[in-house]
Amino acid sequence: MLVVNHREIPAGLLVDEVLGFRRFAEGEFSGDAPPTVARCERYLAGAFRRAHEQWPVLSLRSILESPAFAEAAA
Repeated sequence: MLVVNHREIPAGLLVDEVLGFRRFAEGEFSGDAPPTVARCERYLAGAFRRAHEQWPVLSLRSILESPAFAEAAA
């Protein structure tokens, strides 16, 4: 369970699987979101890049404030 602390929308998101844990330096972040196969680009806040790998950053705020989330939660 991932608990999201949002002033107006209390929510918990169920996480099926965690594939590891990584630490990144601020300089490895880019606001440019990479292309994905999951059609979730509108919920990405950028990515961390190291060498030839990149890890997308999911914006939980964008998810919670989206009309699709409100419809699914209703």
